[in-house]
Amino acid sequence: MRARTLALAASASLLAACAAVLGLDDITNDPPPGADSGTDAPIDSGNDVAVQDSGNDGNTVVDAGIPPPSCLGLDGGCGADASTSCCATLEVTGGTFNRSNDAGAPATVSAFYLDKYEVTVGRFRKFFDAYPANKPGADAGARGNVAGSGWNPADDALLPADKTAFTTALGCGPDKTWTDTPGANETKPINCVDFYVAFAFCVWDGGRLPTEAEWNYAAAGGDQQRTYAWVGTTFDTSHAYYSDAGGPTFVGSTSPAGDGRFGQNDLIGNVNEWVLDRQNPTYLVPCSDCSDLDGGTNRGRRGGGWRPFGANPPEMFLNTYMRFNVVVPTDHREDIGIRCARAK
Repeated sequence: MRARTLALAASASLLAACAAVLGLDDITNDPPPGADSGTDAPIDSGNDVAVQDSGNDGNTVVDAGIPPPSCLGLDGGCGADASTSCCATLEVTGGTFNRSNDAGAPATVSAFYLDKYEVTVGRFRKFFDAYPANKPGADAGARGNVAGSGWNPADDALLPADKTAFTTALGCGPDKTWTDTPGANETKPINCVDFYVAFAFCVWDGGRLPTEAEWNYAAAGGDQQRTYAWVGTTFDTSHAYYSDAGGPTFVGSTSPAGDGRFGQNDLIGNVNEWVLDRQNPTYLVPCSDCSDLDGGTNRGRRGGGWRPFGANPPEMFLNTYMRFNVVVPTDHREDIGIRCARAK
């Protein structure tokens, strides 16, 4: 049996009480002591951020000069000034850090690529147009040496049966971003997608879902152990999109101020992002390029979203250490989207 450690925060009981009152039963832990060590260290962006080249993301087909399928014929750009490719992917250099800033949960992560932006409606439309012929094959999207991390054909039945069922699933609420025809939402993050659709999209697009350790490493700036994706210990609403109405906004709206150490934007706020791991209350230890795939049916999501958590201040939830889960991976929610990882 694998040993586990449980991150115990000094304020865990207070958060649990707040969660109980507000019905936030999907909150699994609070910040541990000692968070944000080294966050004020200066950063050499020339060393930390890879060239934003969607044609060089570590995948064989892309290295051959062919862009990912979601980028073929894609119009428009992303970011605060719409000048960056919506398909930009950046290298996350590997290293060792403490998951959720907890010294009892160290992890080592090898270098990988992580998309700069959350998957947009425009990119997702390409996947939808090719559906259902583009369902993943057996073991597709596996994470390196993590056994059982690829696509299970038995999960085909959990994907939408056809485009009609898909359209229904993508209309999960009034703040859905999907539209049946291209419109003003093309550079907003796709939402209302469940875990299986997120997995299938990333595989089709030449990537995979990030593991929880990879996502946390990128957001925390690796060994800089950032509280927020940006440098500093102060929450700033100009660095992370958070609103009590209107749903998600276009991706990269807070770039470059809200960019992480490795150049990704919206790691905090806008929409939560699915990760590969099952959401167990304790971290898997030891962890070297690990992914926790045992126990329960929940799948993890990280990053927080645009939707407020009751009367609580956003910094209580929009940070790099907060862990969330979803009751079942077939949930469709307006505050959950996708970001794909890619092999180095």
